[in-house]
Amino acid sequence: FQLAKKWEELFNKTSYYNEIPAKIFFRVLLSSLLKKAEVYKKNGTKLNMVLHHFIVQTSGSGKDQAFDLLIETCREINTRKPDLIKVYELSGAESPESLLDQFATKREKKGEINDYEKIISGILSNHDLIISRECSFLFVEKRGEKQVKSELFLIALEGRPIEKSLKTWQGHKTITQSNFCFIGTTRPIANMKQHIVQSGLQQRAINYMRDVDIDLRIKMMEKVCMHAYGVQNDAVLRRNMIVDFVDELLEFYDYVQEIGTEITTEEPNELNKLLYNNIRKILDDINDNLDKEEHKDILGSFIARLTDITLV
Repeated sequence: FQLAKKWEELFNKTSYYNEIPAKIFFRVLLSSLLKKAEVYKKNGTKLNMVLHHFIVQTSGSGKDQAFDLLIETCREINTRKPDLIKVYELSGAESPESLLDQFATKREKKGEINDYEKIISGILSNHDLIISRECSFLFVEKRGEKQVKSELFLIALEGRPIEKSLKTWQGHKTITQSNFCFIGTTRPIANMKQHIVQSGLQQRAINYMRDVDIDLRIKMMEKVCMHAYGVQNDAVLRRNMIVDFVDELLEFYDYVQEIGTEITTEEPNELNKLLYNNIRKILDDINDNLDKEEHKDILGSFIARLTDITLV
């Protein structure tokens, strides 16, 4: 399979000089497709195949174009296999209630009442891939007595169930179980360090932070200008590249289904050693290059969650 190569070629025609975001989008797409596969760790527990990413990058540097490609690709996938990847794009205007499962209602003589036999799925439990082009609202949202979206996402990104019960529900409750992949982007915001420490959100994902300087912005703009005007055949070419990529992606998906839900590796011990060597190198770099214990603790909170993510 040449999936990674085909995706990067397609991505690089859409979003310029964003090679690492290209890899991120590809891995989240693949995770959304294969997150139900069963892979086990040495201790017998199941490896969570769900990936989450935050990309913090300067505005106007190709993030929107990346999302457009991702959505278009998922639309093509769902044309072939309906609802294989159910995508939801966060606007930021969603209420906390809309994220969670709710009881349906039914009309009786005394009016509209809750139907405790029927549950309507919320956004978190009803989608395979949730995206946010501007996710800064999750970091700056004020928390109080009532659960807010950032707190719900904090739980959901870990895959933990969210229980909700109201006095008017007469002892009934809903349990929202999330199993989505998430990718959110934002521009660099003020007090980013404070948000990382206090929100806890970004520790639940892999973060990519990048400041696009003027030299790189000039190179990006040159690419944009050189590809500003084209012909109809350019649209046909793009469409054909997406179709070709999805053809192979679904071939890979079908292959995974055919070999069974359990995926095994031929050399688990070698992979374990490789994982340790890479994690150890990161820890050594943190210890050698950072002076403040506070900064070491912040990065340590990421490393503690990095093992499973790296395996995926």
